[in-house]
Amino acid sequence: MMRFGSRTESSQEQVTIEREGTNSGGLVGAKDYSLAKDRSTLVNLRMKRTDPIMEEDRKDKTDSQNPASLKTLEVVQAWIGGFIGIAVLGYVHFNVPDRWDSFMLISAFGSSAVLVFGDRESPSSQPRSLIGGHVLSAFVGVLAYKIFHDAPWLAASVGTATAIAVMKMTTTLHPPGGASALIAVIGTDRIHDLGFLYVIAPVGLGALTLLLLALVVNNIPKNGRYPVTWFQ
Repeated sequence: MMRFGSRTESSQEQVTIEREGTNSGGLVGAKDYSLAKDRSTLVNLRMKRTDPIMEEDRKDKTDSQNPASLKTLEVVQAWIGGFIGIAVLGYVHFNVPDRWDSFMLISAFGSSAVLVFGDRESPSSQPRSLIGGHVLSAFVGVLAYKIFHDAPWLAASVGTATAIAVMKMTTTLHPPGGASALIAVIGTDRIHDLGFLYVIAPVGLGALTLLLLALVVNNIPKNGRYPVTWFQ
C-alpha cells in the first residue's frame, strides 16, 4: 500500500509538472520537464527559457554597436575634427592682417590633429601631453638655437633630443613636440625673430586652440569621451 501510494503521488507530481509546462507556452521542452525532480528544478528550467522582449533588446543593442558602422562614424568624426582644427588655425594664419603679427600654423599641428582627433584615447593625445609637450619642446628648441645658432645641425639635434628627454621626464610625451623644437631651429627668419615668443604663439596658442576644438568635436557622439585624463 505504501509503494502504491508513493507511485500515485509521483505520477500526480509528474502530471502537474507537465501541465505547468504546457501552460508556460511550451517555451521549455518536454524532455527538460521529464527530468524535473522537484519545484526548484522546474524554476531553474524556466529561468533558461528565452524572453522575446529581452532578445529583441539584445538584438537592437548589437545592431547599434555594429563594428562597421562604428568604424565609419569614427572616420567621419576624425575627418571633421582634423578639418575644423587646421581650418581655424589656417584662417587666422592667412587672413588676419600682418599688422597683428599673426602666426598660428606650423607643420607640427598637422601631427597633433592626427592624434587628438584620430587617436583621442592615446596618452599622447591628452591635454597634459598636447599642451606640455608642445610648449616645453618649443622652449628647448629656441634655447638650442640661441646657443648653437652658428652650427644649425648641432642646434637641431640638441634641441630635438633634449625635447624628447624633457617630455619623458615631465610625462608630457607628444611626438609632434619634437617638430616644434626642430622648427624653432630650422624655421624661417620670422620664427627666429620671435625668439621665446615662439613658445607662446604660434606654439602655445595653437595647441590650446586644438585642445578646445577637440573638447567639442570629440564629445559630440554619445560614445565620445575626451579627454580620458587631464593631468596624467
